[in-house]
Amino acid sequence: MSDAIATRPYVESDRPFVFDQWLESFRLSHAAGPFPMRMYRPVYTTAINEILARPKVEVLVACSPDDEDELYGFICHEKRRAPVVHYLYVKHIFRREFRVATTLMGAAGIDPKKTFLYTFKTPMASKIAEHWTGATFDPLIARFPYERKARAAEALDETSEGHLLRTGGSARRRARARDLDAG
Repeated sequence: MSDAIATRPYVESDRPFVFDQWLESFRLSHAAGPFPMRMYRPVYTTAINEILARPKVEVLVACSPDDEDELYGFICHEKRRAPVVHYLYVKHIFRREFRVATTLMGAAGIDPKKTFLYTFKTPMASKIAEHWTGATFDPLIARFPYERKARAAEALDETSEGHLLRTGGSARRRARARDLDAG
């Protein structure tokens, strides 16, 4: 492999690579949830499909500059006021040495030192977030489409403070959700 890394938009023929790597690399994460493993693939296949169907979501792949079908990794991100990285995956043999993750972040227009959110947490994501100082984990963005989360934030504003205390809500979280979805 040359030192150069090419990036390009996702095409349908990349689907098996993106889905298989996303599903397999997240499967044993503690953040994947406490449900039986037999449910994992159908639940997360549906979740990934719904994220990919969003109008502001883009997937970019890193590949060999000499062969666009030789894939090194991918990033699934969403354009919002604070950028959102839903998933970032790099094949194990290309980690560190070739800076594929950094290249993908740059291609997506995301500066890891500035504020961005990520929605799927793996041990590797936690490790990277220690160095990428702009990273904040926020899985709720993956659960709610852009417009729906804004409506949910407005509904929270109308809720009594007593109810928010009982359910664990906070004024800071509501304000943050509003600010993120305003852009």
